[in-house]
Amino acid sequence: MRRRAEARAGFTLVELLIVVLIIGILASLAIPAYQGMIVKARATQVAGDLNAIRVAAFNYSADHHEWPAEAAAGETPAGLAPYLPDNFTFVRDRYELDWEYWPASGGSSAVTGATIGVTVVTDDARLGAAMIQVLGGMRHIVVGNRYTFLFTGS
Repeated sequence: MRRRAEARAGFTLVELLIVVLIIGILASLAIPAYQGMIVKARATQVAGDLNAIRVAAFNYSADHHEWPAEAAAGETPAGLAPYLPDNFTFVRDRYELDWEYWPASGGSSAVTGATIGVTVVTDDARLGAAMIQVLGGMRHIVVGNRYTFLFTGS
């Protein structure tokens, strides 16, 4: 009888393999869901960034009676920084923001008739799809890896 108890003191190889298999199956289900949550969280961050820029641009416009001038991708438009949250940057992990300003016909910097927006430049197609889903009702144009979201204009 004693010998039988000694033989059963540990786990068998089959039992260990079954546990490893179950853990593998659970991980294969959880990892894609986790990655999807990360992408959705980043898309929500983009939405927050766009809202911060939109509010800053409209406040700038109210004070100066014009829109901020065009700026290169990743650069904060001249004069807009005081209207943005502290430490706000146009360069983020996995994407870059680009202020877009298309003046009304005639090229004036007047507020009326101009089209403004922000382009999100990313090589992550999943992030692009998630941004469009999160920002569902916002007018947008997609060209390659550039997702332009419009605040005004047609």
